[in-house]
Amino acid sequence: MIIKYHKYTACQVKLFLDFFLEYFQWLRQEIIAQKGEAAIFKVDSIEGMSDQDIIGQFQKIRDKDYNEIVSNALKLKENIEGSIKKGAISIIQKERYAARLKKLKTRLNEVIAVDYFQTPLGKKAESAITNCNAAIENLKVSKEEKTIASEKISPIKIYNKNGFQNKRWVTRKGLHVDRIASGWLIKRFIDKAAKFSFVAEDAGAKTGIGFDIYNVEFSHRREDCTFETLLKSFGLKDSALVHIAQIVHDIDLKDGKFNRKEAEGINQIITGLRERTMNDRELLERGREIFDSLYQYYSSKKRKTKRR
Repeated sequence: MIIKYHKYTACQVKLFLDFFLEYFQWLRQEIIAQKGEAAIFKVDSIEGMSDQDIIGQFQKIRDKDYNEIVSNALKLKENIEGSIKKGAISIIQKERYAARLKKLKTRLNEVIAVDYFQTPLGKKAESAITNCNAAIENLKVSKEEKTIASEKISPIKIYNKNGFQNKRWVTRKGLHVDRIASGWLIKRFIDKAAKFSFVAEDAGAKTGIGFDIYNVEFSHRREDCTFETLLKSFGLKDSALVHIAQIVHDIDLKDGKFNRKEAEGINQIITGLRERTMNDRELLERGREIFDSLYQYYSSKKRKTKRR
């Protein structure tokens, strides 16, 4: 059917097709074993579509993926270049840029893995990622910032929550999972009368207790996200909270450390929530419902396990 396209030959395409046919045959057996019904249809052509038309459909889907990567890479590069103009920046800010770039690289690799016909936009996406990487390498960190960063890797201090009541807690605008979860943790388990403020990136926490913000006690530490830091800092050892911390870690840091299967689903829910509201205060309120539900689930699961 497909003679040759770029580096893929008819033989290679046949191998692809044979692999997927075997996979679907296995899947059909599983469905039937579960008392379901399944059938496999194999066709050599699709009526009204040439080989190039079919290739075009595949490329159209990949174009959308690559365009999204390019758009996000350009935004990241603009942010990085803005920081370069300001001179030396904090190590934490540089690490955040690197983390965002790592996510883009991961996404690019995912798209490349299913880009069977080497969509031309792929090269543009790779170039955009390369430019971001070069921009990050050009970022300069002052010696003072390096000293501050090294000091922040000191052992975590354990605090008594009684000294953190009726406080104002400050974090960065544009909430995502770590800040939403941390806000919920603060309000429910640390300071029930907590008030929250949201500031611009690198603005600092001048009017309250900062969390997930530059140069504060309650933020990322070594391999921990902010939620994990808060758990350790206030001695919160509830196993239900530990489950939630692992999910938040996997979503926020994307390092697969805990490999929580729930992470992707929770991430999709929170991403959808962010798309529905641009108001951080409202986002924090709605996000609490998600984490209240998660806490209820893991607490109930723990009680059921004990009764057995």
